[in-house]
Amino acid sequence: MRTRNKRTLIFLATYLFCLLLDPVILNWLLGRDVELWRDFWCYLALGVVGCFCKEKARHFILLFLLPDVILDFLQKTLSWRFWEDTYNTVVTMILFSAFFILWQTSVRPRVNVWQNFAVVCLNFLFLLFAPYLLYGSSWYNFATSNSYFIATYSTYAIGLFLTSAFYSVRLRWLKAGLLGVLCLYFFASGFLVAPAIRDKLVFGTFTGRTEEKVSLTLKTPDGKETDIKDAFHGYHVCMVSHALNQLPTKKFEGLAGMFSGRPVEFSILAAESFMGLEEKFLPRYRTLHVQLPLYTVDWKALRASPLHAEHGYEYICIFKNDTLIYKGKADPTDRAARFLAKELQP
Repeated sequence: MRTRNKRTLIFLATYLFCLLLDPVILNWLLGRDVELWRDFWCYLALGVVGCFCKEKARHFILLFLLPDVILDFLQKTLSWRFWEDTYNTVVTMILFSAFFILWQTSVRPRVNVWQNFAVVCLNFLFLLFAPYLLYGSSWYNFATSNSYFIATYSTYAIGLFLTSAFYSVRLRWLKAGLLGVLCLYFFASGFLVAPAIRDKLVFGTFTGRTEEKVSLTLKTPDGKETDIKDAFHGYHVCMVSHALNQLPTKKFEGLAGMFSGRPVEFSILAAESFMGLEEKFLPRYRTLHVQLPLYTVDWKALRASPLHAEHGYEYICIFKNDTLIYKGKADPTDRAARFLAKELQP
């Protein structure tokens, strides 16, 4: 009985430390306000249940909590909000895999590696669905509004699957092959996999490439209405904008400068009724001294056309005459630049 009580106290102390590490201890050390997670009480209730469970169940309960702790801890201690998402994903994927191997080594052979993998994936699902199942958040546009998290957690899950496979195999040649695949995946996770999944959810295409005829009425810079096929000739790149934020707008102007003298035109396409064209958009267009032509389109018409994307701010569309051939992020502009350079090759 004493041994069981001692193990229960050790589990509870460890669980509470992990639970309080990010929202309380770390915030206090960094001089920030103590702010409990929205899921804090769910995790706490799960920890209480663990006190009455057997050792294997306690292991799973603690592991279920840890992915959330690790993500929040790394974000706060390394100040990753100043990094690009690509590097965030790569470094987190490497650390997750290292943690997973260490964890599995510490509990072997009591727990199978695939059971641990399943528990971590359950936590990812919990992080995605808890706001909707427990707190009444709207399910409208669930996939697109959570595209960043779906892509990120899916990327981590694939990486941990490869890590589990690497850990479980015994043949040396197969283990070496999986190690090579895993190392390649670490870098592909941030630069290829996560962006591709995210773009598919938001823009409907993994690579940005698409091919759709577009029929849409625009207002030209001089106020006349015209069909898009009459306004756009040859290659035309436009930045669809709902807010004309400064950073992506200036980056888009930089993209236009890169292709100066090439057979391609650039413009800004504003969603007319979305934010108040006369009150907000045009004054901002003048304040930023944007040198590119400004076309406007009715927001409802835009939403019903192939140009629409569930993206709150700016994104890039590339046309070849009246055919949409590319749709993707405006910040950064690297992918659009590579795509356009390839298209313009003789």
